[in-house]
Amino acid sequence: MNEEMGSATATAEAAGDAEVSKNKALKVPLDAFESYLERMRPGRACVFCAEGKYQVAPSPAGGTAGVVATPVPNVARIGVWFFVATCDFCGDTKLFHAGRTYAAMTGEQ
Repeated sequence: MNEEMGSATATAEAAGDAEVSKNKALKVPLDAFESYLERMRPGRACVFCAEGKYQVAPSPAGGTAGVVATPVPNVARIGVWFFVATCDFCGDTKLFHAGRTYAAMTGEQ
């Protein structure tokens, strides 16, 4: 019984942490994510076509980096969040894990 309680508590704590991270991820300024990409890959040249440059996909409201979610198989209402960058020439798209990227951008690792 204690193991079940411990597991439930850990799950609740993780859900709380995930909610805080989601709120932070949704507020990342577009230019902050662009700066991060520039630090990671100066020039942001496309690795697929070598013609274009990766641009940050904005959120629908604009001003912040867009976030997309993919569902986790066999687990209801759980998804993995990603920031998105797309080549302005060929459309090659890169997904960046939102939690890890946010931590790297802010030094919260």
